[in-house]
Amino acid sequence: MSSEQSQSIKSRYGAAIRNLLFVTLTIGMAYVVTVSIGIEGLRNLAASIGIWGAFAVVLLKATTIIVIPLGGGPIYVIAGAAYGFWKGLLLTAVGDTIGFTIAFYLSRFFGRSILDFFVPISQTQQLERILEKSSTISALLKARIAFLSFPELFAYLAGLTSVSFPIFFLIQWGIHAPLSVILVFFGDAILRLMENPLYFIVGSVVISLTALIGGWWFHRDVIREA
Repeated sequence: MSSEQSQSIKSRYGAAIRNLLFVTLTIGMAYVVTVSIGIEGLRNLAASIGIWGAFAVVLLKATTIIVIPLGGGPIYVIAGAAYGFWKGLLLTAVGDTIGFTIAFYLSRFFGRSILDFFVPISQTQQLERILEKSSTISALLKARIAFLSFPELFAYLAGLTSVSFPIFFLIQWGIHAPLSVILVFFGDAILRLMENPLYFIVGSVVISLTALIGGWWFHRDVIREA
């Protein structure tokens, strides 16, 4: 087995592990918050704050996209618990759209130097390697699947390529929407779902397998083109 093939296998398994950890930590952290405050407590708090609470969700979600180390996974679940499925989904989607747009254009206008400011060095090196093979829509689609749980990284990556914003937007939301729906749904029904861990296990496995397949698909093409 060549060193490139060995590295590809490690990358695929790494992607699956990262996505599994993302789902586990996201739902676990949100579960602690939800149980501590209670579903009714969260929804009463959201109602008492009014429009400012909704604004805070949008702002926090956008910020976690732009500033990568923050991580915004728990916000989906907590928004679902506090506002219910549809309103929680709408608020997080607005925040994500704002964040994706800003990240994409920051990367497009300022180039690779912007990565040093917003992206950790360890992630920058990975993006640099992927960028070398991501000049086509097909490659970007595969890279997006590989980064299933990390849409913020893909937003910066896409901004460095020649892909147009509408194409980026379609690829980004085409892959991101199902994950967003799942996480907000978990929040809306978290207490009921935790009574049956099978739902959590199945969801985590599906997300991880999707990322694993995407990583294999992308890295296979990298090796072929090398």
